[in-house]
Amino acid sequence: MILKQIVDTYSATGEPVGSKSLAQRLPIRVSSATIRNDMSILSANDYIEKLHTSSGRVPSERGYRYYLDHLAEPAPPDAQYQQYIQELLGGSFQQLDDIVRQSAEVLSELTEYPAITISPESQTGEIVQHLQVLKLNGHHLMAVVIMNTGQVENQAFVVHEDWSTAQLEKATNILNETYAEQPFSLVVKDLATNRLQSLAAVVPNLAVLRHVFQYVLQKFTRDQFFLSGRTKLFPVGVANADDYGQSNSLVDINDDLLSIVDGVISPLSVQLGFELPNNSLRSYSIVSGLYDVGVHGIGRIAIIGPTRMEYPKVMGLVDAFRTELQNRISGYYHGYE
Repeated sequence: MILKQIVDTYSATGEPVGSKSLAQRLPIRVSSATIRNDMSILSANDYIEKLHTSSGRVPSERGYRYYLDHLAEPAPPDAQYQQYIQELLGGSFQQLDDIVRQSAEVLSELTEYPAITISPESQTGEIVQHLQVLKLNGHHLMAVVIMNTGQVENQAFVVHEDWSTAQLEKATNILNETYAEQPFSLVVKDLATNRLQSLAAVVPNLAVLRHVFQYVLQKFTRDQFFLSGRTKLFPVGVANADDYGQSNSLVDINDDLLSIVDGVISPLSVQLGFELPNNSLRSYSIVSGLYDVGVHGIGRIAIIGPTRMEYPKVMGLVDAFRTELQNRISGYYHGYE
């Protein structure tokens, strides 16, 4: 009880916690002598530590880990927050990524911390609905692939030869005769092995076209990563300018954060800074959640905040968002079934 109150008080005030402050905040009456004795035991076992500038105590890394593993519980958002989340995510979305992106924006707004969302991993059971190659201008072309789920990927590319509109239309027709309404996995495999001789007499450079469509299809298997509120990481808990610079640098490198969050395997979890692979986030924590949409894959949602964030509140919001995302994305896919 004492450790929990120390963590909660320090999270709320940002000030080291003393026995007098604890006595006033504890839900039951406890003498200052008893509190000091308990704090002494916690300190001896490295659950709390003293800062040089104060006689109070703050949670140590070990203390935070014990608190998160045994004492902290997600605090569900109140009815007003829950309704707000459902309303903001309840609009009409054209593509899956719109839902995932909107979730990051709303979660960042509610917590005042940066939020990360990762779209579900694409599954090979989906169907390729349509392929198209079209001219943008001059020698600039674009390859487009549309899935049966409504997801769209494209890639612009440059050719050195002259490709006429008629050639592009014929190429589009042949691609769709060959691959439209076929399983995604089959199309990927066939494009890698099929020389598509029927296209060789139509387009000036078949190899380029094959490689571009292979690249577009690969995009469907990549995690779509969204980071909202990146500048909100630093208002609280920045010890010095070096911490700010290191963390700001990391936030600008999406691949690092993608790797950290994408490696999470628990439905709801907290990674403390000292547990993260990059020392730039030593003063921060990442609260992550998984959302499972069955055969369509597993996505992730996370908050980055200072180590002394209000964990029950943030965990509750992440948990609420992962549940709402699960429902919204399942409904999105249901519309295409």
